[in-house]
Order: sequence, then structure tokens, then C-alpha cells
Amino acid sequence: MIDLRTVYIVTAVTSIFMGLLQVAAYRRRQSDGWLLGWGLSALALGVGVLMTALQVTIAGWSTVHAANGITMLAYVLQVASVRNFCGRPPHVAAHVAVAVAAAVLLGVVFPDPAQYAVRVAVFCLTFGLCDAIVAFEMGRLARARQIPSIYLVIGLFAFSAVAFATRAALLATGWGSVVLFDTGSTPAHWISVISAPLLLARGVALLLVAFEREHVKLRDQAYSDALTGLRNRQGMRHDIAGIVAAAHPEGQQHAAVIVIDVDHFKAVNDAHGHPTGDTILQRVADAISGAVGTQGIAGRHGGDEFLVVLPNVDGAQALLMAETIRTRFAALMTRHHAGIATTISLGVAQGPIATPGLRDLVVQADAALYRSKDLGRDRALSA
Repeated sequence: MIDLRTVYIVTAVTSIFMGLLQVAAYRRRQSDGWLLGWGLSALALGVGVLMTALQVTIAGWSTVHAANGITMLAYVLQVASVRNFCGRPPHVAAHVAVAVAAAVLLGVVFPDPAQYAVRVAVFCLTFGLCDAIVAFEMGRLARARQIPSIYLVIGLFAFSAVAFATRAALLATGWGSVVLFDTGSTPAHWISVISAPLLLARGVALLLVAFEREHVKLRDQAYSDALTGLRNRQGMRHDIAGIVAAAHPEGQQHAAVIVIDVDHFKAVNDAHGHPTGDTILQRVADAISGAVGTQGIAGRHGGDEFLVVLPNVDGAQALLMAETIRTRFAALMTRHHAGIATTISLGVAQGPIATPGLRDLVVQADAALYRSKDLGRDRALSA
């Protein structure tokens, strides 16, 4: 039979070590407040679990309430720091106040050692609720960011929430043990055996998500144009490579390409200055983003030229999209820069991805763009 007290002690020491590492990492980059919260949560959890494991040896039941309060503090700190990590208001002070009040209230209402089952059931429900909140917040983040490891965190915290709820139900129905370190082969014993190392697995998974999100952020910075927020040439190549890789080997998947150029851009820069020229480029990007949305990828192709790639869109739809971009830009210019007569010209091409390939489609769209310039600018034409 696995000795539960030993499992608790190993879990506590490891959690304290992880907490110290996270606090040390925070001291090196103090902009990440959530990292400090995770570190303090791991430290508090380790101390609380260690006091629980050694309570009989140290001071009997006199340490139980302190251990419970510290463990409760660890859980609410984790909720607050996860909310901070997800870009939500952490409300740290409110969470800490709730944890302290709950621990004191339980110590006053259920001080008798004979009330162990009721006290543990309440704590299990509270811990399970905290874990469910973490899983929910991570689920919100998963919908906004493409971070595969986040689903591991959701699964671990959801499983932990269910485990705590199950233990509370067992205690409420008399199936749970009324002894903390039960040596029998009971459901409560095995839930405790599984839950202790699960705490460490959750902490490691959270750090994995943080590392992966940082990697995605750095990649996005490398692939994004600093001025417009659209993809740069490198980012466009990366995204286009993904589209080509997903295409049918016989070239049956089609795509449309739109090339966009600002009319008389050099004259605008010369007459109004480069800051105004930069603002014009940002307006073009706003018009493109508002029209394209998630239907395709858009980037700054170079200078005052932009590129849009629309997978599985036919020529008529692409031309309509190009016209939408043109009218959106015109509306933005009228609203914000009425004194600057600037327009955009667009060229559209559509065809199979693999044959002749997106590179050839860009060449065709570019030719259509120059035809629109020759015909007076401020228009969208198809190849």
C-alpha cells in the first residue's frame, strides 16, 4: 500500500522548490506579475501540504487550521494569477480576503477534530471550485490563442475539480474515511494518492503554457509588420507555405490573391511628411483587416504594397472583397483625412494553388494592379 504521508511530503517539497524557481524567475523579469502569483501559490501550497503531512509529529491538531488556511490561500492565489495570465482582472486582494475569511470561519464553526469529515468536504468543494475556475479561464484563452498545451492544463484542472468534488461527495455520504492518512484501500485513499502528484503536474503544465505562449508571441513579433500590425514578408511566406502544404497534391484547392497599392504614395509623403504617410499605410491595413477578417491572410508586401491571400475563394468573391477594401479605405480617408486625396488600386487573380502556384497568382494580380493604374487608379480589376 502506498504511504500517503510520504506522497504528501514529496509533493510538498517539490512544490516549494518549484515556487522558489518561479519567484526567482519573476525577479529577473518583473513585468510578469502572474509569474510571481504562480510562485507564491506553489510556495503556499507546499507549506500547507507539508504542515498537513507533519501535523501529528509537530503539534497535533493545533496546526490543522493554519495548514488549511495556507492551502486555501495557495488555491485562490492560483486563481488570481491565472486570471492575470489570461488578461483578466486578478482581484488579488479580494481573493486573499475570501481565503482568510473561509479558513477562519471553518476553524471557528468546525473546530472539533471529530468534525474532520465536514471540514474536509467543505475544503474539497472550495478547491474544486477554484480548479474549475482555472479550467474555465484557460478555456477562454484557448479560444483566443492557438496554444496546444493549454488543453492539457484544461484537462488536468478539470480532472482535479472532479476529483475534489468526488471526495467531498464520498465524505458527505459516509463513504469517505474520517482519518487523514487512511492506510486502507478506499476510494478516498486513492483519490488522495492521485491528487497529490496531480498538483505538481498542473504546475508544470501551466509553465508549459506560459513558455509556449511566449514562443508564439515572439514568433508573431518576428512575422508581423511593426507599423501596420499585418504580416510582414516573412510572415506571409510562413502562412502561404502552410496553405500550399495543405493543398491537394493535384492542385484542386483554389485561392485568390489581391495585390493593393497606394496611389501617388511618394507624392503624399513629399507633401505631408512621412508620419502622415505612415498613418495612410495604417488606414490601408485597417481597411484590409476589416474586410478580410479571418477569411484569409493579409500582409505588407513591401513599401506601400499589400497582399491578401484568400483560400477557397473564387474570382467573383475575390473581386467583391477587393472592392470592399477600396470603399472601406475611401471611407476612412474621408472620415479622418479629408484634406488628403489618396486612393488605392487593386489587382485580383484566382486559380489553383499547386498549379500554377501562388507565386504565379501574385504575378497575375500584380499585372491586374498595373492595368487599374493605367485606367485611372482607384479601382479593382481581375487578371
